[in-house]
Amino acid sequence: MLDLVIRNGTIVNGTGTPGFVGDVGVRAGRVTAIGRVEDDAAREVDASGSVVCPGFVDTHTHYDAQLHWDRLLTPSSWYGITTAVMGNCGFALAPCKAEDRRFLLQTLQHVEGIEFRSSWPGLHDGEWGYESFPEFLDFVERNNCALNLVTQIGHTALRTWVMGAEAATSRTATDEEIARMTEVLREALDAGAAGLSTTGSPGHTGAGGVPVPSRWADEREFLALCATLARARHGRLQGVGGTVLTNPFVLRLLEETGVVLAELTPTQLDRVRTELWDVGYQVYPQLQVIPGSIYIGLHDPSYFAINLPGGAFGVPQLNELFGPVVSMRTPEERLAFYQDPSFLPRFITDTDIDSWNSRYWPAILIVKAPTRPDWEGQSVADIAGATGLTGAEVLYEVCVASDLAGRFLIRFASQDPLLGLDSLRTFDEVGIGLHDAGAHLSQMCMGSWPARLLGRFVREGGLPIERAVQHATSLAAAQFGIVDRGLLLAGRPADIVVFNPATINDGPVQEVDDLPQGATRLISEPVGIDYVVVNGTVVREHNKDALEPDLPLPGVLLREFQPNRRRPPGPVPDWVRHEIDVEWDARVAASRERFGGDLPADPAQPGRFLV
Repeated sequence: MLDLVIRNGTIVNGTGTPGFVGDVGVRAGRVTAIGRVEDDAAREVDASGSVVCPGFVDTHTHYDAQLHWDRLLTPSSWYGITTAVMGNCGFALAPCKAEDRRFLLQTLQHVEGIEFRSSWPGLHDGEWGYESFPEFLDFVERNNCALNLVTQIGHTALRTWVMGAEAATSRTATDEEIARMTEVLREALDAGAAGLSTTGSPGHTGAGGVPVPSRWADEREFLALCATLARARHGRLQGVGGTVLTNPFVLRLLEETGVVLAELTPTQLDRVRTELWDVGYQVYPQLQVIPGSIYIGLHDPSYFAINLPGGAFGVPQLNELFGPVVSMRTPEERLAFYQDPSFLPRFITDTDIDSWNSRYWPAILIVKAPTRPDWEGQSVADIAGATGLTGAEVLYEVCVASDLAGRFLIRFASQDPLLGLDSLRTFDEVGIGLHDAGAHLSQMCMGSWPARLLGRFVREGGLPIERAVQHATSLAAAQFGIVDRGLLLAGRPADIVVFNPATINDGPVQEVDDLPQGATRLISEPVGIDYVVVNGTVVREHNKDALEPDLPLPGVLLREFQPNRRRPPGPVPDWVRHEIDVEWDARVAASRERFGGDLPADPAQPGRFLV
């Protein structure tokens, strides 16, 4: 007898081939048969009118902390994610010595919006139970979650493990320290890490606006780490460009090491990406299917003044003004700080300038203003223009006058609801990612991307459902070399989603206070996802969790990956190099124009600039 049979559904198996009506049989965590299944089963599900497909693979999450207090890994498990890659952008919790744990969690607060007041008690007040990366993997395996997990070693954690507090200073690593980093990286890959993640983004700063450790790395360090990845049996480089990771230097990394880039790309030009693949380089750019924006308020200013303005908008950061607020533990403390008579005049002085007025205030959309509901749906710049108030005064009225209940959206990327549709149609190499599930908990809720993809992109954009499923499953798995996931075939693990193609969508965003210490996060419950199955076990049924979070859960740690290709067969073509250089020069010129001449120096790389 089978454990589970899903009958009469339209099977879309993740290969991109046309769907067909049939049954799926499951025994002992694996698919035993697809098509017409005659065997009886302990449980049968009628999927008539629904699509039955492989579980979705999310290649960009930050569940390293949340897995300690939420083994269901919500909301990803609600949305049919059955495999998640964590440890992105250089931010992981291992390797980490006991004395560095506060620093890493505070870095996660500033960069990834995971509040320290919540994460520290959530991680047992610093008693994590592991230090080295192999010990972390063993912990994840013992602490089995609802999803299958893939880990990366983070550059910030790696640098801090080797260099201590000096990892976040201008001192470059010595040859001995770089050699030690490569040893620890090899150890992590051998133990089951999928690769190394990093960031050079000027928006990624820790306490006081200090660049995170990976931003202080020089070219020597990156070349050594990428050479280690390329020589290993497997291993990708994931990350965000910036600092030393300019487009020309990324090309050098490709040519000299042959490293596989699982997100970090030298350019988004389709022709260049195709040409790089033609000569043997593996480059996987990622795009969001939910427009980039952050839901925020002055109750949590970490992404209002500490990070995004300087990183995404090129306006002066307000680290000196808002730095003390970020470290405050309660909303009451923050409200008292804002109500001090000296705060508002200083806020006005620092932001009533050309750059803020022309670039940042227009990007802020008011979504909740209890004291001024007539302002909702308009930008801060629009209200300022209509009322004669400064942008700071508008925001103060929205947030502080409402006892920090006001909320707004920072729109930091294109708001095209079908952005990237043509690329998804055309290119297998384009990944769906950057939605940051597990991070920005009170600021974003974009882990719902599978429902947005299968709803809006398919129904409104005309993307074939087989193509959408392929991008969310087998192509995503291939980008990280994940073995045995992303396809619904006989003999494969039974990671399965059953959804209604006519109704699937992401539900409305709501605030809940269910994090450790009552901290707030945003959640969204899906529409039209009927069943989520992980390794043959139903974890979600008709929008309700099917398992108790304190009992054994079916997710496993994935430690095996496809082997790396060897060195690519040829150099980067001259015209590709020229096009990338031209593109980089254009970015520099645009930045010079935006900043009115000289570019601001990047504190992590003297002589380099924020572009």
